Amino acid sequence: MKLSLHLHNTPQHAPAAALVRGAGPGDWLREIGRWQVPATALRCYVLPASLQSRAAVGLFVVVDGPTPLPADVREPYGAVANRLYVPLHASLRPATAPDELAASLLWECQVFHPTIGLVGFDKTDRVSLADLLDCGPPAAADWARALPGPPPAARLHSIRLLPSTTAEVLNSLRDDIGTAPLTDVPGQPAPRTPLQQALDKLGQGALQTGLAATTGLGKLLAGAAGALGALGGAGGAGGGGHTGGASYAGTGPTGPGLLEKLEKWFAGNLEELEQRRHNEIQRLLDLFGQDLAEALKYALPLDSPYLNRGTAPPSSWLGPRATDFDLRGLGGGGRVDSWNLDIQTRLALTARYRAAAEQEEAAGRPKKAAYIYAHLLGDYRAAAKTLRKGGYFREAAALYRDHLHDTLAAAECLVEGGLLLEAIELYSGLGQHEKAGDLYTQLGQPALAAPHYERAVEAAHKADNYLGAAALLVNKLARPTQAQKELLLGWDKGHQAEACLRTYFDLSAATQPELLPTQLREFYQARTLPTQVPDFLRVLVAVKEKYPSAELDLAARRLGYEIVSAETAAGHKMRLATLKKLLPSDRLIGPDCSRYVSR
Repeated sequence: MKLSLHLHNTPQHAPAAALVRGAGPGDWLREIGRWQVPATALRCYVLPASLQSRAAVGLFVVVDGPTPLPADVREPYGAVANRLYVPLHASLRPATAPDELAASLLWECQVFHPTIGLVGFDKTDRVSLADLLDCGPPAAADWARALPGPPPAARLHSIRLLPSTTAEVLNSLRDDIGTAPLTDVPGQPAPRTPLQQALDKLGQGALQTGLAATTGLGKLLAGAAGALGALGGAGGAGGGGHTGGASYAGTGPTGPGLLEKLEKWFAGNLEELEQRRHNEIQRLLDLFGQDLAEALKYALPLDSPYLNRGTAPPSSWLGPRATDFDLRGLGGGGRVDSWNLDIQTRLALTARYRAAAEQEEAAGRPKKAAYIYAHLLGDYRAAAKTLRKGGYFREAAALYRDHLHDTLAAAECLVEGGLLLEAIELYSGLGQHEKAGDLYTQLGQPALAAPHYERAVEAAHKADNYLGAAALLVNKLARPTQAQKELLLGWDKGHQAEACLRTYFDLSAATQPELLPTQLREFYQARTLPTQVPDFLRVLVAVKEKYPSAELDLAARRLGYEIVSAETAAGHKMRLATLKKLLPSDRLIGPDCSRYVSR
């Protein structure tokens, strides 16, 4: 009978071997190395392509012993009758008794492959994994003089986006809500005639210029006519005493002259233009109570340091504007149409603008509220506060930094928004190196935090703040020994002397508390001046109370006796009060000292 393989959907055997694909030893060794199985537990055979070709198609690996194969082996095999290996999901047909099959197997290892067929291997066909390694001939080099390798790559400290310019960042907030002429709003005035539209374009400035020129020319001609009349009267000529020149500017026999008519025409149109501008402002006030979104399109900026950059030709209509906060519009310095507002109108517009800003902020639209504060009211601090409250931290920080020149508020705003790297730059520029170091520590970068802490220590040292310098050295840099040196400087120079000495002994107690009794006496004898005795006594009592022990209590009491005795002999009897603190359980020491001092 001819045996064949039958495929199943489920495994039919326990994994005992595997076929490692690949045409070369490199592929085989990489896969076997991934298994993490000892090499001594493996038997390896090179599997040929077919009966006609002995080219290798893979390495067949059998695992002996209790070490299991990993679960992700690509082509696992199971054992039948101990020496015949078939794919894990295959069975033999027809069914064969194990003893009958074992009697038919001729080789140490038989592999039944679905396409190659049956392949047998003897002991001499085994392949050692060491034989698969070809190290090549040794290189002719002097290994006694090793050359330095390439330098290590720089350590990656942070990944961050390239910082955008302030205009680019804040321009992202701009949202065009659409524009429309004011004449589209219900309640618009009657349509303007072409002549009226031309006069609108001519503008207030041109009308005022024309009126001034006409008036001046009329006065010039009238003065010339009067001079000619006076000359004619003096010479006895002129007939009726009327000169033709006066009729150009004044009132002649036939009515007003040409210049007078032109002057009245300019004045009338100028007055009409001013009235229309007043009506536009009134319509704007009314529109705020009807449609806030539309009203903001035509709102006039009332206060900004960037508005006085020249004056555009005045017009009688309010043009639309985008109503989202945009920093580019804050410092552009463009020419503006100057509207002369009386105090009542200005106050009314200010009240409407602030109410609108509060309404937009309450509705969850901080960008529009910031637009009103910054562009219409010139209140940049309120705009920055609104943006910060609304979560636009980078934009608010830019406003604080570039327009309010409040770098500290900008840095705090960036920290609140989690923009720590940008905040570090600002704090470093402000000289607040401790804060910059804290932010680097928060980012998990102690190597970058250390230089900032060191600069903070240096600044505290220069300011004679030895206690602050010591706190930085202990808490931020873990350098208690250097901190004690700073505290000794504070004690020697008399800057926060008592606090420095207390902290000095606190650091000593944290590392070697058993040495405190000896250190107290040695410190008094070596570094305590007569003027420093009161401070030392207070520190002695504080150390004794803070670190109670029988040895320290005895040493502090004996040292206190010596110091108080010497001070009393020198006339400083008030030092006797220290004895009560050294002997708190003795209720008589206080009255005894009082009687001694008084008598």
